[in-house]
Amino acid sequence: MSTWQTVQSQLRRVRRGIWFDAAIFLANCWLVPRLTAVSEEDGETSLAYAAALMLSLLLYVLGAGLKRRPLQERLARSVRKPTATWAWIVLFTLMVMQFALGMMIFLISTGALALHFAAYPWMPSKDSIWLLGPTLITASAPVVMTIRALMPMPVAPGHAAPAASDLHRQERFADSALYFSAVVILSIWDGMIMQSLAGRGPYAWYMAALLILLITVPFAMFYAAPRLLFLAEDYRRPTTWLRIATVMLPLSVRLLT
Repeated sequence: MSTWQTVQSQLRRVRRGIWFDAAIFLANCWLVPRLTAVSEEDGETSLAYAAALMLSLLLYVLGAGLKRRPLQERLARSVRKPTATWAWIVLFTLMVMQFALGMMIFLISTGALALHFAAYPWMPSKDSIWLLGPTLITASAPVVMTIRALMPMPVAPGHAAPAASDLHRQERFADSALYFSAVVILSIWDGMIMQSLAGRGPYAWYMAALLILLITVPFAMFYAAPRLLFLAEDYRRPTTWLRIATVMLPLSVRLLT
């Protein structure tokens, strides 16, 4: 086996959640702040950012749908322990957070549309009761697809299992869709929370450390929720939760300035 093949073999053994966390960490260093800048064009939420937000929902729904089979095939081959009570509580909490994220994304997007197209009669105001139904449906879609992805695949008699290479290719595409969705969602965190705290320093080191610890909990809404399908495999590992907290550090550094 050549050196390159050996490296590839070792890289394949790295869990997908680790790759996902590493890629999000790098995005937080550069890409997420750039998206935040786009969101503040013209003093209001820009149309480009509103489109990116809606695209992030579509990408999550697509990614969750495509990830179901590869994920369930892998879980079926593993030794599955009974799910702990605390894990069900975390799952329910993240589902609620995911629903709230969907509502927030839809309302921010429709608010931007209402600002830019207020003169058109077909555009309802951002406070219109007619937006209630679409808001609930849009916010429910990621939750429904997440629940579906976490449910075992039905076994059809005589149905041949897809090739491993096809599943691998499908999951790579699914993970990419989930990744770009999470990047856009994290820009909401950066714009709404971190941006409001930035520039109020410099803080004493102990105050900055305390602030970073305090914002770790709400950060779960903006990262652990989009990462939910990866948690299905690695939630039992303490290092997973440590990485989730570490991913926020590039955004939290601005609290120190």
